[in-house]
Amino acid sequence: MLKYFIAVSENLLPVAIIIGLLFAVAGHADKGSRLKGGTGEENEPYVLGSRKQKIFLWAGICAGIAGAIVLACLTQFTRIVKRGYWNIWFMIIALAAMAVYLLFLWGFLRKKAPGFNKTMLGISGAVLAGDMIFYSLPACILFPTEFVLQDESIASTDFLLKFIGLALAFLLAVLTVLAVSKVVKHLQKTLVRVVVSIIWIIAGVSFSGIMIQSMFNRWIKVSGGLFDYSNAVVNNSPLFLTAMFAVGLIFPVVLWPYASSKHEEYKNSAEKRKLKAGTRNKRRWATFMIVLSAISMLTVTVVKAYDEKEVTLSPAEPFELAGEEIHIPVEQISDGHLHRFEYQTSDGIGVRFIVIKKNDVSYGVGLDACDICGETGYYERDGQVVCKLCDVVMNKSTIGFKGGCNPIPLTYTMSEGNMVVQTADLENERQRFK
Repeated sequence: MLKYFIAVSENLLPVAIIIGLLFAVAGHADKGSRLKGGTGEENEPYVLGSRKQKIFLWAGICAGIAGAIVLACLTQFTRIVKRGYWNIWFMIIALAAMAVYLLFLWGFLRKKAPGFNKTMLGISGAVLAGDMIFYSLPACILFPTEFVLQDESIASTDFLLKFIGLALAFLLAVLTVLAVSKVVKHLQKTLVRVVVSIIWIIAGVSFSGIMIQSMFNRWIKVSGGLFDYSNAVVNNSPLFLTAMFAVGLIFPVVLWPYASSKHEEYKNSAEKRKLKAGTRNKRRWATFMIVLSAISMLTVTVVKAYDEKEVTLSPAEPFELAGEEIHIPVEQISDGHLHRFEYQTSDGIGVRFIVIKKNDVSYGVGLDACDICGETGYYERDGQVVCKLCDVVMNKSTIGFKGGCNPIPLTYTMSEGNMVVQTADLENERQRFK
């Protein structure tokens, strides 16, 4: 559950922050309309957005979702999609759109052509939103196909928990968009411009790292310095996401004292009550954004560190070595739990194998390794056998058979109350553990 919650959150939360800010700027005209009583278009000193920007933004979001679905299908069912090349274009478009957006956010043509300035702000925002969704969403769409293939049945508890983790991450992203847009649109234009610019710069550094990494040995020869830079950026992507949320916290913190009825005049008690209700609503959204930011930052730092902590394999258990045979008493392995053994080969290599009782009459016996994940090993979690590397839960009934991430089968016999394993079979597999 945590694995997919964290993975989807890391993919979608940067996009959620960006889209939330785009909606906030597009909705900034609402504030200008209330202050001057106009439509928002003619009050340029007070507003940043317009209805046209919202239309552009929704069009970009819809296009991004449609493109993501198509790209996910092509990735799943064909071999024509090479994500490395696509990522280069995604990042180039994102960086260009962000640069254009900042240019018109700060009013590049506000005095000479205010209408064109807002139109370009809307178009560049729509391109940025669509491009980010197109880039981030396909992997999230494909996650369910990944854990469907890993489980015996979609009715299993493990499947349900993974799906819940996926759904919670999507919910967190949607709520982040809503909270950011609701909070930011009520604040002063200069503050919005400054903080949006800082967040754009943080996101731009992160995107540039992805772009350079994708360009490596494809379009250009990336120098050692650039390669080290891209590796440092990509490997520390959670820190950039945390920084975006940390800077974004300026908005709800400022909104708390700013959201007071004394900032606006009222003519009667009814208008006063309405202003107080508006103040409470703003502060609730500010509080909600602070809570969401805290959850998001903890998810990509503390929770991720907990989920990715190193799993320690259980120690090898003793067995009796009789010539070229290993004898394991049945009583030792009949409790239904995972048992690990290690045999030292003639050249000193430790070959591990595992044993687990599957039912009343049969055992699952295999190397503590598989053809996919190598010799990283398996461990027991809540009564289930789990691959340490890819976190796939094994179907106990299939342990001892070839296929997928199953342990490599190991032959055995039963004799006089002992499980017997031939040392020659383990000698033949020593290269896997070398």
